[in-house]
Amino acid sequence: MDPNQRQTLQINTFYYMMIVLSILSVTHITMTMTIIFGDLAGKELVVAGTIVAITLIGSFGLVRLTKNFKLLLLEMDDKLAKTNFGKETKDIPVDRLGLVFAALFLINAVIQLTNIYG
Repeated sequence: MDPNQRQTLQINTFYYMMIVLSILSVTHITMTMTIIFGDLAGKELVVAGTIVAITLIGSFGLVRLTKNFKLLLLEMDDKLAKTNFGKETKDIPVDRLGLVFAALFLINAVIQLTNIYG
């Protein structure tokens, strides 16, 4: 793969990953504040549906983006892979981090749902 093309893909994937993480964090914080301070009487299903949709779409997107990032790291050329930066970067378990973040968002969604119906 052309190094410039790979670099562009890596940068774009990284930024997409950060955007998804930011949006997920903001939406979960907003939903938590809505549950804590809002009057949900009669609106429980709407809030619960929103939480489930945001969590599932965001978590699956995050897992996919981290997998793409990991695949791009595996495409690293030999010259860069032999440097300290290349070695350290290839050792980052990006795909596992995606699963960890997705699990954290799922756990947060379960906690939010139990607060709505609990």
